[in-house]
Amino acid sequence: MKRTLSFLFLGFETGTNDEIMSMVVSFGHDLNILTDKRTDKKQDFKWYRKDDIDIILLDMEGFLTAPSEIVRKIKAKNPSSQVLVVSFQKDYLEGIQCFRAGALDVLQYPINKSELRMALERAITFHFLFQRSDTLTDIMGLVNTFSDWRKFETEEALFGTIEGFLSSKVNSSGMVIIRTDGRTKMLQEDLSNFEVHYNAKMFHQFLVNGNVGELLYSMNIREIEKGNFPIIIKESNDQNYSFMNLGIYGQKRYIGIFDFMVSVGNEEFKNVLGHFSRFVQNAMAYLYKTKVQQQLVSLAHTDDVTGLFNQRKLAIDIEKCIQSYNTQGDPFSVLFMDVDRFKQVNDGHGHQTGSLLLVQLANELKKVLRETDLIYRYGGDEFVIIVPGAESTLANEIGNRILEKIKSKEFITFDGEQFHLSISIGVASFPEHARNKDDIIKMADFMMYQAKSEGRGRVCLASELIDNRTKEMFASENKNQTDPKAHSRKQ
Repeated sequence: MKRTLSFLFLGFETGTNDEIMSMVVSFGHDLNILTDKRTDKKQDFKWYRKDDIDIILLDMEGFLTAPSEIVRKIKAKNPSSQVLVVSFQKDYLEGIQCFRAGALDVLQYPINKSELRMALERAITFHFLFQRSDTLTDIMGLVNTFSDWRKFETEEALFGTIEGFLSSKVNSSGMVIIRTDGRTKMLQEDLSNFEVHYNAKMFHQFLVNGNVGELLYSMNIREIEKGNFPIIIKESNDQNYSFMNLGIYGQKRYIGIFDFMVSVGNEEFKNVLGHFSRFVQNAMAYLYKTKVQQQLVSLAHTDDVTGLFNQRKLAIDIEKCIQSYNTQGDPFSVLFMDVDRFKQVNDGHGHQTGSLLLVQLANELKKVLRETDLIYRYGGDEFVIIVPGAESTLANEIGNRILEKIKSKEFITFDGEQFHLSISIGVASFPEHARNKDDIIKMADFMMYQAKSEGRGRVCLASELIDNRTKEMFASENKNQTDPKAHSRKQ
């Protein structure tokens, strides 16, 4: 049977279009050809907004938008569209992202005619298969929406996507998510062993309009894990409800509750929901794993006394700032700060009091700095501040603002004793005073040393002191950085 296929060519030369079209015609199909009709592939394409395209061929070269993002938008709009991507070898990583976004195949230049023919035959076969099965189209929509778990950075992002899918497929008014202890077998009538985690307002509506509470009272949670489909469908007050297993997140089991307008006896509907539940469970497991990993990274990058970033995080962020300068031309400044005569506090009042004062000092620094500024405890009573986008003049102003703020602040110990602290600050800017990661820290540190040597309680900016003599001293400091005496300055 001869059928008409709509083809969209994105970014191909006319000769390539003609060659591909002749192949498709040889399969016995009529063609409806769409092309981008643009000569400048740097422009973004909006064809993914169309919902009547059967097969899309995408040339990866030269797009402002990543081809995988174009594929993702196409598949979100029309899951049954078959996408073939052509790339050079250098684009193989982006090719992988295209597969994850839903591309059927990724071919390489120069195009092998046999491979292209096979890819086209497969795309056409898939297209007509989807046309005959709404269920298969729905399942592929699930695959395209939920299989790439990494795009769900938060629970809210995942839950919002779930609600969107349910609204479009089963005319659901929304979804409630409850969570229980993972070991819970029965939901007791007092509802004390579960909590509403998402959409509490709708849960109240379900209780009033659908008598959902009675359904919950008698429900065996283990039912949800039995059978081929991890869902339970119940009827109440002429309303259909589904209780769906969303998986374990940490030590809690998540259950989704939603209303729907599809016949309870619709087996294809149950089939789609079963696959839906499994996809969501995988996404939930990924979210929890990601959260744990982020917590571990946060612990590795956080000072356990002040809660500020530590030296390890400083090294990473300095590299990022230098990279930003190299690519965007954004300067930055570093402030190296030390509390004057802090050793006397520790010796006279104990290290617990010293730690308390450092925590208070860290909190004051947060108040005086901008949200974009980054604060680190370098060690002991030393702190480092990165001021993104700031050249030396602005950084010097910020240093003096910090100086005045700390000078006027009363710090209080456990027993109510009041302290006034003095700090010395060295300021250096990139690339004005240094050209690499190590030197920008050393220069700011050296300027802080100068502030102490000039009487403490002041700010020293590198550009104010960087004469020949200072350059020589700085060079000598670098050469002797392994000498323990070089770090005996702090008093």
